Amino acid sequence: MNSPRVLYIFFILILSTIISHAQTYSLTGRVQGINQNGQLLPLGGARIVISDSVNFDNTFIDTTDGTGVYNFIGLSPGMYFVDCTFNNYLPFFTSINLVSDDTLDIILQSVTRPDNGEISGWVTLDDIGEPVPGARISFFPIRGGLYTARTDINGYYRSFLPEDTYIIAMTYGTGDSLYEYTEYYNNVTQSDAAEQIPLAGGASLENINFGI
Repeated sequence: MNSPRVLYIFFILILSTIISHAQTYSLTGRVQGINQNGQLLPLGGARIVISDSVNFDNTFIDTTDGTGVYNFIGLSPGMYFVDCTFNNYLPFFTSINLVSDDTLDIILQSVTRPDNGEISGWVTLDDIGEPVPGARISFFPIRGGLYTARTDINGYYRSFLPEDTYIIAMTYGTGDSLYEYTEYYNNVTQSDAAEQIPLAGGASLENINFGI
């Protein structure tokens, strides 16, 4: 006697599941840059890359228009990594949990500003000293924010950064937290135990190295 009602409820549940899986969202924003004179200007031609935090095969790329605007549409809900790069500006990296249409505005810093310093180093395998390419280096300034770099084929990284004190982390893996390894400088795995690195404007700090 209740079978039609059961079938109706089952149909509604199936329909809701299909609709929820079909739901997609957009991510838009504007990229601006602070140049060497301290002016805030729109950056046309900046490259935006967003990657699924679990499956890096789901990667989307856009380039800002003349007013610095970018727009991604048709994105499935979930957590994404966002990378933004522009010639002669410090790269930007963050993550965003997309659960609705969202906006992310980005401000980049010029590498040629006189108050920038430089940090560089190597990432190698501890046991054999082989270079580790593609490791992500994250710079966390005490005043807030995040800057990133990647090691090259020789395991070397180099980044120009605003004057500040930094906590520096190295991450290597697939993007899935189950298969990632993160280490903080100097040879610790907890951020509150990391050595803080003061960087003065115009200074060059070398051999901030990591071993896996």
